[in-house]
Amino acid sequence: MQITKTSGADGFVVVDLPDAATATGIVRCARKILQDGAVNLARSLTYSYAAFGIPTSGASAGINADGDGRDEAVAAFVAELAPRVADGSLQLSAGKGVTDADLEPWAVVADDGADAALVASVVAAAAATVDLAGATVAVEAGAPASEAIAAGFAAAGADAAVLPLAELLAAGRGVVVVGSKAGVLDHENVGALGAAIIVGAAGQAVTARALATARRNGATVLPDFVSAAGPLLAASGEADIAARVTEVVRSVLDHEEGPYLGACYAAEAFLRTWSSELPFGRPLA
Repeated sequence: MQITKTSGADGFVVVDLPDAATATGIVRCARKILQDGAVNLARSLTYSYAAFGIPTSGASAGINADGDGRDEAVAAFVAELAPRVADGSLQLSAGKGVTDADLEPWAVVADDGADAALVASVVAAAAATVDLAGATVAVEAGAPASEAIAAGFAAAGADAAVLPLAELLAAGRGVVVVGSKAGVLDHENVGALGAAIIVGAAGQAVTARALATARRNGATVLPDFVSAAGPLLAASGEADIAARVTEVVRSVLDHEEGPYLGACYAAEAFLRTWSSELPFGRPLA
């Protein structure tokens, strides 16, 4: 893990695996961006890449600024990191509090197809686990692209609804899609889902304790760094996102420790082939 502080603005860049030729992620801006959260975002991306055999590191950046000083701080941050962006070692897109216009000096191209790619990966992950024809699906309101994901499940023959978290926990649906925030499912609320299939539409939707609790209850927790990888795969030039996600999920579905940890082990095996060290900690909230 490498954390570099910027000098022209109160900001930082996290690169999970410094050995990587390229690190990608998002840059966010707010009054206070926590480094721990940035580390977690980078870690999820690292495992996503590794799950699909792509030797790239996750990254995440933050700019601590708001009010009148915000624009000046963002401009200074962008200028300072321009050489790393230009040589291809760092690729950052706009996250919360940052616009594509802010990153125009980096010539970042907005990905208008990110939602469609996310729908493809989320639906494919679930379909690799259960027949969606007639399945009951609850998608958390507030998760990325929630309405589009529900429509994707409906197109696959499922009975899908977008529900607030409290209603989702009580709905008794067979497939549950979450992702409004890191750790949205914890050891206290995950028990309400019983033996559901839990799919993340964003990284680290489940805490480590929730994963253990869910497994004891017979739930299937799919690796969210795989199910939410559609935009990453699209940006990497993958032509058939659904097929790639299906392949990875099926390869770990019967792992003795569950598909989430199974996918972690497979990702780590790939990381050992090119990185001098493994990330410290797995992509769980």
